[in-house]
Amino acid sequence: MGQYYVPVIRRNDTLEKGYSYNFGNGLKLLEHSYIGNNFVNVIANEIVEKPAKLYWVGDYSEPSDFKSEEEFNLIYKFAQEGNRTTIKNPDEKFAWNEDWYFISNTKKEYLLMPKPGDFVFSPIPLLTAIGNGRGGGDYFREDMRGLVGYWAGDEVLLSKRAPKEFTDITEDADFGSENI
Repeated sequence: MGQYYVPVIRRNDTLEKGYSYNFGNGLKLLEHSYIGNNFVNVIANEIVEKPAKLYWVGDYSEPSDFKSEEEFNLIYKFAQEGNRTTIKNPDEKFAWNEDWYFISNTKKEYLLMPKPGDFVFSPIPLLTAIGNGRGGGDYFREDMRGLVGYWAGDEVLLSKRAPKEFTDITEDADFGSENI
C-alpha cells in the first residue's frame, strides 16, 4: 500500500497544512515532489523569507520519527485531521528559473535549489519527509536515503541569498530522477 503525505508548517503556536488533492495531485510522496509542481509551490511560497518548522508527514510515521512524543502528538494529529488545506490564500506560482536557496537554520546548512527542466525531485518535501521508506510511492533511491527526512521539523526557509557561515550541501543533495 502507499503512504500518504501532508506537509505541516509550524510557526510558534500556529499550524497550517496543505492537502495535495486540493491542488490536483496525489498524496504519495513521489506523486507531487518535483520541481515546478503546483502543490510544492504552495508550500514553497509559505517559507519565502519566512522561517518555519516544516514536516512532510507520512501517515505511516511513528513517534520515534519526531524529536519528541509531544511533537508527534501535535504534528501527526494535525496532519491527519480532515482533508483540506488550511493555508490562507494559497498561491501556486513560483519562479524556479531564478536562484533560490533552501536553508535549514536549525542545522546551519543550505542548498541551491535545482532548476526546472528534466524531471527533478524537489528537496523541499524530500528533506522534510517523515516516515519515508514504509510505503509504495516513497523515495527509495539508495544514495539519497540518508538525506530524506534529514531536515524534518527543522526551521527552514527559501531565500534568494545563501547564508554566510552555513554549510553548502548542494553537492550531497542530488535529487535527480534516475535510479529510483
